[in-house]
Amino acid sequence: VVDSSNPSMRQHPYSNTTAAAAEPVAICKLPKANSGAKRNEVSSKEATRPEFFEKTKCAIDRELREMAKKAFIMDDAIPTQAEMDGALEGRMVLTIKDADSFNWFMKARLVAKDLKCKRWCDPAESYAAVPSLKAFRLLMAASGTKFVSTCDLVTAYLQQDKFKDGKCIWLKFYNPITKQVEYKKLSKFIYGCQEAGQKWSDCFREWMLSLGFTELKNAGSMYVLDCDAPAEEATIAARPAGLTSKIVVSCYVDDPAIVCDNHEAEAWYHTALDNRFDVKHHSYLTVSNPIEYCGTRMTKPVDGGLKIDNRRFIERLLDARGMQDCNAAKNPVTKATLLHLHENADNKLSAELATVARSTMGELHWLAATTHPKLAVAHSMLAKYSANPCEGLLEALKTAIRYAAGAV
Repeated sequence: VVDSSNPSMRQHPYSNTTAAAAEPVAICKLPKANSGAKRNEVSSKEATRPEFFEKTKCAIDRELREMAKKAFIMDDAIPTQAEMDGALEGRMVLTIKDADSFNWFMKARLVAKDLKCKRWCDPAESYAAVPSLKAFRLLMAASGTKFVSTCDLVTAYLQQDKFKDGKCIWLKFYNPITKQVEYKKLSKFIYGCQEAGQKWSDCFREWMLSLGFTELKNAGSMYVLDCDAPAEEATIAARPAGLTSKIVVSCYVDDPAIVCDNHEAEAWYHTALDNRFDVKHHSYLTVSNPIEYCGTRMTKPVDGGLKIDNRRFIERLLDARGMQDCNAAKNPVTKATLLHLHENADNKLSAELATVARSTMGELHWLAATTHPKLAVAHSMLAKYSANPCEGLLEALKTAIRYAAGAV
């Protein structure tokens, strides 16, 4: 029985179970996102307008405090002219978070503009493996009766080890609040640096191995710990006495998906995370508490098992194209569609429509790689028209989206 008078017991919009009430749709004015920008990114000029200035200032101040705590060398050194000329360029990326909420806020992230065209970096020094989405789906398919959880690390790349031998890098960036170019010394690689991903991956791997985990040879950044198997004394000492069962962790960059056989193992691992890293919050999958992971949503149905869906992503996709009330398609692509594309291959779309087609192609690829593997063949057939989008491609993509809408 749901007590409708209790806000915390209202019906969850995407589940048959109760959950916390969703935030009301915002009616306040938001900064205008850049044309073609992702993740609600806004320009510095737009973000510093008087009506948004305070939220932007708060976000930038918060980011600079984190950088001062974890990445900047605060020695008041003044760069020489040569150091200023050779400084790595950076920029303050500003994005709107919780745009559908009254309590929307601005997020600032200082990133390096470490472009390969300006600085060559050996791929061996920048490559960082991530679990394939196929391996992640297989793991989740076998985890319906287990304890599944995740956590949100605070600026994970800034929690990697510092440079050795006193090395540092000068970074220059424009501060939209002070309207000045500032110079800071970095003690480690930050977001945007070519080597940052690998250094973070090495940091996380070293910690996982110290706990006794083994990294899979055929799936990078996936780890297994069998507490019942023989192990070295050092790794056994890191675990509480009597801990049994198996723990599997699939870490996609800085987003770990944690699968444990029992609650004790889950509690121990999350405590270990807290002791080593700065964690914003932990999320535990239950019937009444779905969790967000890498853009998808994981739920536990009342009758058991585990489900992964992209419902919200698909709804946004439909809203952006005015297809909220469309009929579902039985097949994502048909022979007639492919024949039409082949016959019109020389009738190119305008530059504007071609951009829309490529963007939609990318969104279709995301669905095929995550929750709709049956779209993979259709995406592959349509993707060959990405270089030169032709007449009929947009209609074909809409058919594939209608199929996804009917298979949420």
